[in-house]
Parts: sequence; C-alpha cells; structure tokens
Amino acid sequence: MKKELSKREKSMLIFLAVLLVGLLYYKFFLTPINDRVTDYTSDTANDQSMLDSEMPRMTKLNQMKKELAELEKSADSKPIPDYDNSRKVMDELHSVLSGAVSYTLSFNSTSESNSIVSRPINMDFQTADYAAARAIIDRLHDGAYTNQISDLTFSTDKDGNVQTDLTITYYELKN
Repeated sequence: MKKELSKREKSMLIFLAVLLVGLLYYKFFLTPINDRVTDYTSDTANDQSMLDSEMPRMTKLNQMKKELAELEKSADSKPIPDYDNSRKVMDELHSVLSGAVSYTLSFNSTSESNSIVSRPINMDFQTADYAAARAIIDRLHDGAYTNQISDLTFSTDKDGNVQTDLTITYYELKN
C-alpha cells in the first residue's frame, strides 16, 4: 500500500524540508554567531572607551616616572628613611646645633598621609651672629634626612646675638 506522491506533494515536502533546514540553521547556527558578534562588538566598544579614559592617566604616570628618574639622578635626591627614624634625626640635630649658643626643641605629634609620616619639630636657637645662624640652617637643609623648613624668623637681642625660630618637618616612610 504504497501511494505514489504527486508532483505537487513532492514539491511541498521538498519546500518544507528546505524551510525546516533554513529555520534550524537560523535558530541554532546563525543566531548564536550574530549574538557573539554583537557581544564582541559591545566588549570592544567598552574596552576602547576604558582605554581612552585610562590613556591620560597612563601618560601622566609615565611622565611622573620620568620625573622621578630625573630626580633620582640629581644631586638633591635623598631617599625617605623608614618610619621611626627619630634617634638618627636627634643625633643629626645635636651635631648641627652644636654651633649654637643655646637651643630648644619642641616635638609635635606625627601625622600620616599616604604612608608618609611627618615629624614636625619647633626649634629655637641662638647664635653669635647671622652667619652662624645661616650656617646652621644650611646644614639642616642639606642634612641626610628629607625635611622641610618653614616658619623661619630671625631676631637680634641687645648683645647682637641672633635668635632664630623655625619649624622643621622630617618625613619618613611607613610600611
């Protein structure tokens, strides 16, 4: 009981088979590929925008590295010592201030910012003349440890002695 299919039925079956193969191709092959292409395009656009936003930062970082390298080569370059360098600082201060007639040191509390500890010291010293005061300040500035001198004032007494008041801040690296 085999029935012979007519030409029209055969063509309809062939059409349905081609349509089914086309739909299966579209659903299981073409759609996932198009979705991946869309995802990759979106990822590429996101990466490009991230790259564009990070490019100035990278340029600035490279410029800073170059400036640091130049600073390390310069004669003024001093490494920042490790935290709690107070004993060595005190030894240096004693050595520097040995040329003063008298001196007083007042230690303020330390402060920390981005792993850098600031150790401010208020200093008053008296010398016989301005040249001796200037020599002490120069030795403080040129000391072995990174520092900043601020609030510098000079005054003279009736005997011609020079009274110098200043704040010197030493910097240390806290690991």
